[in-house]
Amino acid sequence: MIYNPTAGRRRLRRLHDVLARLRNAAVDIRLEPTNSRGHAERLACEMAQADLVIAAGGDGTINEIINGLMAALALGRAVPPLGLIPLGTANVLAREIGLNTDPASVAAALLGRGELAYRPGRLRNRAATQYFGMMAGIGFDADVVHKVDLRWKRLLGRGAYALASAGRLFAYRPHLFRLTIDGVPYQAASVVVSRGRHYAGPFIAAPDASLATAELHVCLFEQPGRSAVLRYGLAMLRNALPQARSYRVVQGREVEIVGREIQPVQADGDIVAVLPLRFDVAEQAIRLKVPAR
Repeated sequence: MIYNPTAGRRRLRRLHDVLARLRNAAVDIRLEPTNSRGHAERLACEMAQADLVIAAGGDGTINEIINGLMAALALGRAVPPLGLIPLGTANVLAREIGLNTDPASVAAALLGRGELAYRPGRLRNRAATQYFGMMAGIGFDADVVHKVDLRWKRLLGRGAYALASAGRLFAYRPHLFRLTIDGVPYQAASVVVSRGRHYAGPFIAAPDASLATAELHVCLFEQPGRSAVLRYGLAMLRNALPQARSYRVVQGREVEIVGREIQPVQADGDIVAVLPLRFDVAEQAIRLKVPAR
């Protein structure tokens, strides 16, 4: 179990409850706390001898562990299935697979037989290749992620993103990005490349997306400007984003986004790269533990 020890007290209680249920089921658990960015990735890459790797943390911790498992696959190592204990702010991947946060449900999923062969999203630029579990974004959402205060995030959870969004609404400078999806040109003020339906927690952004397919669903926020950002945000809070004006979702297998290198790109809630970038889906799959239903 690779876990983030900076999770809040309530979330650590959830972790201990899951641990107790696993030990009652005679599971031998090796605990590996993370101590810096990138540590979870390195630990996951070395876990070839385990029967199961458990990611206990938020979407950022899960992202690192997915990258570690994909690195192990690239080295020809055996990779165990990945299980989740959602301890983060949004827990988007856990929501996507229908995993509740109560300890009984989490332990049942970890001990059960349900698995999904899952190919993460992949982003590449001149410097590196990285993988993402659920989504990568450029534009307003990446700007908010870039500016959110981690101390407020620990205290307020999703509320910290609401505060950062309000603060960035007047400071953010709109920009139209040029991109191609399977060679067809588009432009948008913000772009979210998604592997699943959910966005920023419980909200649906790409209704037809599925982790079981090899397609990306590209969410295009086509209209720039503060009023458009506000309108998209209100639509999301009503869980009506797919019906919002100047918003659409395009399916594809390869996405290229060009632009200035100073534009940050977020993946699973952390800034990971700059433009230009190419997105697709990994050739190799990892086994993801899912609830039996």
